[in-house]
Amino acid sequence: MEKTLRSLNSAGGLDMNRNNYNYLHEYFVGHPSLLLIGTMEGEILSCSAKLAGLLGYELQEVLELNWITDLTAPKHWEKIHSELSPVSTGLPCLYQTQYIQRNGDLIPAQVCAFPLPAMGNLCPILFLVFSQSSSEHAVLLTLDHNEDYRLLLDNINELFYTYDANGRITFVNRKAKDILGYNPQEAIGRYLWEFVPERFRNNFIEELNRRMKLGQEDTYMTKVLHQNGSERVFLLKASPIIKNGKVVGEMALAEDVTERRRMEKELRLSNETLLRIREELVAANQQQLAAEEELRAQLEESESNKNALAEAHQRLQTIIDFLPEPTFVINRQGQVVLWNHAMEELTGIKARDILGRSNYEYAVPFFGRRVPMLIDMSLDPQLIDHSNTAIDIQDGDTLFAEIYCPQLGVNGSYLSCKSAPLRDRSGNLVGAIEIMRNITERKKVEKALFESEQKYRNMIERIDDGYFEVDLEGNFQFVNRYLAERIAYSTEEMLGKNYRAVMDEENAKRVKSTFNQVYKTGKTVRDFEWIVKRKDGNQFIVESTVIPIKEDNQVVGFRGIVRDITDRKKAELALQNSEKNLRRQVEYLNTLIDNLHEMFFTYDRNGLITFMNKRSLDVLGYYPDEIMGCHVADFVRPDERGKVYKGIRDRVEQGVKSSYELPLIHKSGSERIIKLNTSPLYGDRNAIIGGMVLAEDITERKQAQQALELSEAQYRGIVEDQTELICRSLPNGKLIFVNEAYCRYFGLEKEEILKGGSQIPIHPDDQAWVKLQLSRLSPGNPSCSLEYRVMKAENDSRWLQWTHRAIFDNFGVIVYYQSVGRDITEQKEAQERLTFLSQHDSLTGLYNRLYFEQELKRHENSTNSIGLIICDVDGLKLINDTLGHEQGDRLLREVSALMKGCFRGDDILARVGGDEFAAIVPNATPKLLEERIQSIRKAVKESSENNDDFPISISLGYAYREDPNIPIMEIFKQADDDMYREKLRSGSNARSAMVETLVKALETRDFITDGHAERLQMMVEAVAQAIGLSEQTVNDLRLLAQFHDIGKVGIPDSIVFKQGKLTEDEHRIMQRHCDIGHRIALSVPDLLRISDWILKHHEWWNGQGYPLGLEGEEIPVECRIIAIADAYDAMTNDRPYRQAMSHQDAVEELRRRAGIQFDPRLVEVFISCWPIKKDSDSGQ
Repeated sequence: MEKTLRSLNSAGGLDMNRNNYNYLHEYFVGHPSLLLIGTMEGEILSCSAKLAGLLGYELQEVLELNWITDLTAPKHWEKIHSELSPVSTGLPCLYQTQYIQRNGDLIPAQVCAFPLPAMGNLCPILFLVFSQSSSEHAVLLTLDHNEDYRLLLDNINELFYTYDANGRITFVNRKAKDILGYNPQEAIGRYLWEFVPERFRNNFIEELNRRMKLGQEDTYMTKVLHQNGSERVFLLKASPIIKNGKVVGEMALAEDVTERRRMEKELRLSNETLLRIREELVAANQQQLAAEEELRAQLEESESNKNALAEAHQRLQTIIDFLPEPTFVINRQGQVVLWNHAMEELTGIKARDILGRSNYEYAVPFFGRRVPMLIDMSLDPQLIDHSNTAIDIQDGDTLFAEIYCPQLGVNGSYLSCKSAPLRDRSGNLVGAIEIMRNITERKKVEKALFESEQKYRNMIERIDDGYFEVDLEGNFQFVNRYLAERIAYSTEEMLGKNYRAVMDEENAKRVKSTFNQVYKTGKTVRDFEWIVKRKDGNQFIVESTVIPIKEDNQVVGFRGIVRDITDRKKAELALQNSEKNLRRQVEYLNTLIDNLHEMFFTYDRNGLITFMNKRSLDVLGYYPDEIMGCHVADFVRPDERGKVYKGIRDRVEQGVKSSYELPLIHKSGSERIIKLNTSPLYGDRNAIIGGMVLAEDITERKQAQQALELSEAQYRGIVEDQTELICRSLPNGKLIFVNEAYCRYFGLEKEEILKGGSQIPIHPDDQAWVKLQLSRLSPGNPSCSLEYRVMKAENDSRWLQWTHRAIFDNFGVIVYYQSVGRDITEQKEAQERLTFLSQHDSLTGLYNRLYFEQELKRHENSTNSIGLIICDVDGLKLINDTLGHEQGDRLLREVSALMKGCFRGDDILARVGGDEFAAIVPNATPKLLEERIQSIRKAVKESSENNDDFPISISLGYAYREDPNIPIMEIFKQADDDMYREKLRSGSNARSAMVETLVKALETRDFITDGHAERLQMMVEAVAQAIGLSEQTVNDLRLLAQFHDIGKVGIPDSIVFKQGKLTEDEHRIMQRHCDIGHRIALSVPDLLRISDWILKHHEWWNGQGYPLGLEGEEIPVECRIIAIADAYDAMTNDRPYRQAMSHQDAVEELRRRAGIQFDPRLVEVFISCWPIKKDSDSGQ
């Protein structure tokens, strides 16, 4: 069981197929439990024999049924899919049902369903059945002793446990450790209510007893104690365990819904607060109208108003001085009227020295000269058109810009600036305010992240934002997993699809406009918002950054990062609507506070929030109505709340100021880190009425630092696990990082490489070329792939393929090289072998016809003179036919060896046909070509004189091109024609010489010597004259007697001279000499007349001869005569395999074979005339 579960778990990342489930089927068939594997549609993939037997079926019958419509009671059909809905999300579930036996009886059962890995389009489910009519159901109380069930339940992702009728836990899976902090052994044996807060225990026990009595399935919520003492809210689904019709316990699946309940509660409270505030706003509006009426009546009290104005100005100045960010205010005449403490610290200029100054004097500490600043552009927007700074305008008249100030700090500083005009109640412009924030450190982090991005592109798939790449036509070339899932398409469906397919026409036009802007400017467009349409038709709002993809400094596509801001947009819209009336009342103060980059909020003496600016709401994710009146500590992580309570007491009781970092909880449950400055808030007569907080969200900065550290660690881990050689080197070549594969390859320790200032050991012959290739890298073309040699040892060079990527800084200067290499030595050697074989003749080692033709084409347009020499080997076919192809190949190798010695280094000599050679002679002259021809002929002559086997005879021709306008193939034809003219002139002599050589070879056979030919000539002449043949025929018969066995020169000596009977295979080889002799005779004019007789001289009178199987008169009479004479001479002379016979015995053998092998009439003629001739010769 454990092995099977491990197989299932390990298959989670695989594409399972039916072979995997065939294995599972074989396992589950014999399993002692009630198990079934099926699909959501009812198909049964496997079933245990025990479950099949319980239902009254054979195993094979069950596999052909539908577990929903055939095995489940109809009243349960409708709710099956809702019961199994958790399985579709990867979670197990527990439900009650009734199964139908074959005889129609119903069996009540509880079922645990577990999702299995996908199998193509199928999503299998494992059903563990506990029948109330069998002992299987009671097993639930002893699961801890049942290894198969325990292993199965330990591998689910939900908390599962059982308990007896007394509430004592009998089993709990390993998930208890993750959810409750207890090991299973710590929980088993304890009562359920021990894990319930004491105030709820009585109710819990009553409900438990009620369920035990009713024996029904139930779903309920309760609070549970974690091991650390915290309370968690669980959603439980309990199902009774029944034995013999009696409830003996329950089993339950538990889900931790603490966070979901908390969010629901907060949402309910927020709605109540929103209604209350709405009523208060109506009342406040009425009060405002009354107050305005009263104010008109008091206009005459100008002195009182002046004091109030002075007090308001003092309060405003106090607030601005309190701001930690540098802030200053100018009036409409451009004079400085406020300069806070943070500005003094930033510039080193005291407020008393700058107040009242104008004419841009306040710009000198930042730029070293008087120039308009962002605050001046708020007063006079026309200055924006003359500014070199990128300025963003938001909310109508609020300006944003990031500015580099060379006068601040040692190397200058980057400031994020925000400015807005100040207006009085009548809307008249009275001045402007500018708030600054030092973002130098953020810029450094951004730079580090940018450089890191080059290394970690593969991390895109892991981010929780969408990422895409499109070509210039807008077709998706890449989308990450998050974006594909968010739009509800698969990655494969998205690739090649146009962006217009996921939005309406209006948004498509806006996206196209943005793409055009990026294309024309080559610059990134940020915070671009549009609406995306999911596959199911639903829509959501995204905020996107569009970045150009460049190659060779040309835009070839676009990449984008997409973030779903639907919820944020809804929150922003609700916030704008709820604050619309309030903004009219506090417009002047909100102009200051809402333009802050930081969070700002106030609270009363009890710590209840009384005001919160927009930035604070954005950071926390709440609407104003959801947060007003809540305690500050409600939004702080529980373990930090004590610090908040103490801080509030210190401020409202002692007036203490403080600054520290604090984790806040976002509405979504995520955590935000803020750096806050807090101070008491004073009212009338300096009485402390609460506190105020100015805070900065530093979450991204913290995350960026952590991400940088994490990505570096992950990068190193990935690199160290690679089998390729990975290293990093400085521009001077010094290695600053190598992975383990690099060290193993060169047999060196990492410390030895890095501390010794080592470089990649490039082969000396390749160093200059590699250095040149690396020097060509640029930001637009930062990488290259090179193949070159490295030295592993003093005489051991290896070929490696390297990919080098240059990493540049913001100024285009190379910081270092990132290199990845792999050994391709064997591949290189194989390529060289293939190249040699493709260009050379395998027999002679010369270039082949393909290479020769390529060289001809290469020389086609050459302006230099060129010569061609063509050579044909005479008699090659004759040698192949007579002596065999081995001798023919030997002749070709000898000819090629002779010709190699007759050409110089830049000449190209090739075998272009079976017996043809050709040579290209660059820069040739007629004299030079003639010298080559004579050299070849001399070498052939010397070889023939020293060759005892056969002479070498070749025909040569050449041609010469001086005019480059003449096609090279015409020169080739001229050389070929010249060669054939020589072949015609010397052809007969060459053939005669070859035949003479073959005759000499024939005479070396001992059965030809000792007068054999002469005896045969005399015998055939006597018989021919006796039967009245013509004189010409007699002469031809004499020639046949001499050459009838010439074909034996092509038969191996081991067969010709074998002592003993030939084998069947040897006999077939010997029979070939007739055909070989026939072909030789056809090649020689003098033997042409007897070529047919040579072929047929071994035919038998009865048709059993060879090679044609002729019989009787079909056999030429000359062949019948030579057959008798040759047989007689063979019998009466010694041969290697027997002694000679007497004349009388030979005659008797001839008569015995007459009518079988020999012509009977000619046998008698031969016997009658040959002894007379023989006697006559002896008488002489």
